[in-house]
Amino acid sequence: MSAPRFARSLLLPILLLMLLLSRTLPAAQIIQSPNDPRDYLAFNLDNGLKVLVISDPKADKAAASLEVGVGSGDDPEHSQGLAHFLEHMLFLGTDRYPEAGDYQAYISRHGGNHNAFTAHDRTNYFFDIEQSKLGPALDRFSRFFVAPLLTPAYVDRERHAVHSEYQSKLKEDSRRGYAALKQVINPDHPLATFAVGSLETLRDNDQGKLTEHLHDFYQRHYRAGNMALVVYGREPVTQLRAMVEQRFADIPSGRQPQRAAPVPLFKPGVLPAELQIKSLKELRQLSLSFPVPPAKDYYDRKPLHYLSGLLGHEGDESLLAELKRRGWANSLSAGPGFNYRDNATVDINIGLTRDGQQHYQEIAELVFAQIERIRQQGISDWRYQEQQQLSEIGFRFREPSRPMSEALRLAHKLRELPTRELLHGDYLWAEFDPVLLRAYLSYLRPDNLLLTLTAPDLDTDLTEPYFGTEYSFNPLTPALLQRLQQTPPQEALGLPNPNPYIPEQLALLPGSSQSKPELLLKQPGIQLWHQQDGGFKVPKANFYFSFRSPVANDSPRHHVMTSLLIKLLNDYLNPELYPAYEAGLGAEIYPHVRGFSTRISGYGERQQVLLEMLLDRLATLQIDPQRLAIQKQNLQRDLENRLKQNPVNQAFDALYLRVLIPRWSTQQQLQQIETIDAQQLLAFKQQLLARGEVVALAHGNIAAEQALEMARLLQQRLLDGLNPETVPQPHARLLANGDELQELEVDHNDSALLLYLQGDEKSLPLRARFGLLARILRAPFYTEVRTEKQRGYVVYTTPVPIQQHPGLAFVIQSPQQTPDILLADIDSFLPRARSLIEDLDPQQLASFKQGLINEILKQEQTLKQRTNRYWREMDQEKYGFDGREQLAAAIEAVTAEQLLQTFDQLGTRRLILQSTGGGIQPPAAG
Repeated sequence: MSAPRFARSLLLPILLLMLLLSRTLPAAQIIQSPNDPRDYLAFNLDNGLKVLVISDPKADKAAASLEVGVGSGDDPEHSQGLAHFLEHMLFLGTDRYPEAGDYQAYISRHGGNHNAFTAHDRTNYFFDIEQSKLGPALDRFSRFFVAPLLTPAYVDRERHAVHSEYQSKLKEDSRRGYAALKQVINPDHPLATFAVGSLETLRDNDQGKLTEHLHDFYQRHYRAGNMALVVYGREPVTQLRAMVEQRFADIPSGRQPQRAAPVPLFKPGVLPAELQIKSLKELRQLSLSFPVPPAKDYYDRKPLHYLSGLLGHEGDESLLAELKRRGWANSLSAGPGFNYRDNATVDINIGLTRDGQQHYQEIAELVFAQIERIRQQGISDWRYQEQQQLSEIGFRFREPSRPMSEALRLAHKLRELPTRELLHGDYLWAEFDPVLLRAYLSYLRPDNLLLTLTAPDLDTDLTEPYFGTEYSFNPLTPALLQRLQQTPPQEALGLPNPNPYIPEQLALLPGSSQSKPELLLKQPGIQLWHQQDGGFKVPKANFYFSFRSPVANDSPRHHVMTSLLIKLLNDYLNPELYPAYEAGLGAEIYPHVRGFSTRISGYGERQQVLLEMLLDRLATLQIDPQRLAIQKQNLQRDLENRLKQNPVNQAFDALYLRVLIPRWSTQQQLQQIETIDAQQLLAFKQQLLARGEVVALAHGNIAAEQALEMARLLQQRLLDGLNPETVPQPHARLLANGDELQELEVDHNDSALLLYLQGDEKSLPLRARFGLLARILRAPFYTEVRTEKQRGYVVYTTPVPIQQHPGLAFVIQSPQQTPDILLADIDSFLPRARSLIEDLDPQQLASFKQGLINEILKQEQTLKQRTNRYWREMDQEKYGFDGREQLAAAIEAVTAEQLLQTFDQLGTRRLILQSTGGGIQPPAAG
C-alpha cells in the first residue's frame, strides 16, 4: 500500500512545526488552540489544592467543578457504596448553609444546574449559574469540602435515597452486565466491590456506626492535596484566583492515603475464559477484552487509541464490513475499556444479529485474523502521521463546550495531565513509537482473553447477588483456544487506505457574516435558507435538508417503512462515510414525523461531493433481502426494548402517544414489521419520493454560490419529477377538563407517576409562565418529595411543551410507594407551592425570571449548536429565527398576578400516567 500524498499541501509541515515549537514553552504555560480566546491560569493553593481558573468575558454562565481523587474503589469492605453515599450527603447542609435544600434552591433560582457523580477512582461535583452569582455560589459550594454537617438525622433518610437509586437500576442491562463482570474479576481488586450501595451495605456494623464511617471516610480522603478545582467566569483570572483563595483555602491539607499495592485485574490462570450474561432486553453482543498495562503515562503517544482505530475502522475491507457481509453484526467499536492508573483493558464490542450469535466463535476467529493483519502490516509511520495530522487540525479549530462541561472535563485533566497539556493533551500524538505499539499489541492474544457473550436466551448456571444477573463463567475450551491461536490473516480483511477526505482548504471565507439565515431560493417543492457565519472562526459548515412527504407517517405501516428505508440507507452508506467521519466530515440521516432529514457537517470543501454520493445511493438503493431481514430484526428489537424501559421513560412515551397527533404506538408498529418485503419497500420508496417538499439550510463557512450548487443537486437528483406538496406539522390534542388516567403495564420494581398539567391555549405568554413555574417549583418539590419524604431517586418537575402547547409535568419514580400515594404527594405539595409563589417578593421573582432567561438565551459554543437551533425553528416554521428572544421577552413580561392566576388554572386539564412496581403492595383496604 502506498503512503498518502502529504506533500499535496504545506499543512502538515506547518502543524508539525507548531507541535515542535510547543515543546519549548515554559512548563507552566498552557498550550492553547489558536481558536481559543479565553485566558487560563493554573496554580496551587498553600493547602495543596490544584486550581485552574478560566476567564471568558463573553460567558453568559459561570461554572465550577471540583474533583476528589477518591471513588468507589476506595470503599471499605464493611461499607460498600460509602463513597457514593458521602457524595449524596454533602448536598444536605454545611456549617454556613445548614438548610438541606439551600444550595439546590440557590442554584435553581439563578438559572443554574448542578450534579455530582462517583466513579471507581474519583468523585466530581459541578454546577453552573448566572455569571453574576458565581461568588455566592462558590461560597456555598466550597463549604462541601470544608465543613459539611453530615447531619445524623439525614443519614438514614439519604441511605434510603441511595437504595432507591440502586433499585431504579435493577432492570438496566448495562448495570446488570457490569455486575456480572465484577463477579469474575480478581476479588482482591477494588473494581470487584458493590459500588452503588444499598440499605444492606450502608448501615451500622461491627466496625462502627454508619455516621462514624462517613466522618472517617471524609476526613481521610477529602483533603486538598487530593482535589482539583476548575472555576470558569467572566472575571479576569486574577480576580477569579482571589475568589478561589478566599473560599477554598480552608480545605484541610493532606493527600490521598496510600493505596494498597496494585493487584492484577484477573487472578493468574483465570484467563482465557468465557463469560455468558443473560440480558433482559433484546440485546445481543460479543465483547473481547484484553488486560493490558496501564496506559495513562503514554497519553502523548496514544498506543491504545492507535490500535483501537485500526480494529474499530468501519470502511471497506474492515472487520465490521466483513461481519455485515456475512449477516453476523450490526456494529463494532474498539477502545480502552478500563483505563485506570493501575489497570487497563482493550475492549472490542460487536453488536450481533441473531444469526451472528450462533457464529460468535467464528467472529472471534475473524477478530484475531484482523489482529494478525495489524501485527504484520498495521504498525506504520504514515498511519500515525495521518492521525497526528487530523488531531492537530481538530485542535487548531477546536470549539469549546459549555462552561459547566468544560469545567467538569478539565477538573479531571488537572489531576491527570501536565499543566501545559491540559487543553492539548487529548489531541497530542507526539511521536511514532513502534516498539510501544507492538508491546501493547502483544497483549491482544487468545490466552489473555475474556470473551463475553450477552443475549436474552442463554443457558446460565450462576446468579449475581446484587442485580440478580444470570450468568455463567468457564475457561475457554482448548479447541476454541487452539482455533483462535492458529487463525491466519483473512483475504477479505484489509486495513484502512490513506484517508481521501483530509481537508486542505482551511481558510475562512472573506466578507462579513450575515446576522441570521436568509431565504436564498424558493421554488415549487424547495426552500433554501443560507447564512454565512464566521463567528466561530472555524472553516466548517452545516448543510441540512429535510424531505417532507405526506405518506411518510400517514399510517403505522408507512411509518415503519420510512424507518426501515433510512436504516438500510445508513447501513449501505456506512463504509463510504466512515473515512469522511474520521476526517471531520459527517453525514447523518434520520427519519422523523414528516419524512426524513440529512445533516452534512464539518469541513466544507468536500460537502458537495458527499451530498452527491448520498443522493446517488438513495436513488440507486437496492434492497438486499438479507440486510432487510436484519434491519427488520433491529427495528423490532428497538421497539420491543422501548417496552422494557424504566417506568418514567415509558410514561413519557405514553404522554406523547396520547397528546401528539399522529403518533403510532409501539404495538401498532410491531404488527407491521413482519409483513414488509423488499419489493413492497422499493415500491414505497417511489411513493415516498413522488410527493412532498424539501426545506434546506446552509450555515457556516459556506458561500451563497456553494449553497445554491448543493440545492441544485437536490433539485436534479431528488426532486426531478416530484409533485410539490406542503406537509403540515402534527398538532397536539387539547385534553378534556378534569382528570384523565392511564394505568401502564411496566415490568419494573419501581412505581412511577407522571402528572401532566396542560395549558388551556397555545400561546407564547402561557408557555413563558409554565416555564417559569417549573423553574420556581423545581427545588422545593425535590426537597419535599425526595429529600424529606424519601419517595425515590427520580423526582423532578419539568416544562413539557408539545408542539408549542404549554405543559408542566411532575415526575416521581419510587421503589416503595404505590402511584396513589405518589399522586397524593403531588396534590399535597401544590397548595404549599401556591404559597411559595404568592410569597415571592419582586427581587426573588426577578431572579427566577433572569435565571430562566439566561438559560434560554445561553450562547452557542459551537457552530453546530447554532445550526441546530435554526433547524428547530425552521421545523416549527418560525423563519424569523428569533423564537428564543420572543420567549425571553414573554418571560420578562410575566407579572406576579399572572403567574398566580396560571398556577390556579393548572388543575383544569390533567393527564395521570402511572405504573405500579412489582412487589409493591397496595395499602390494605380500610
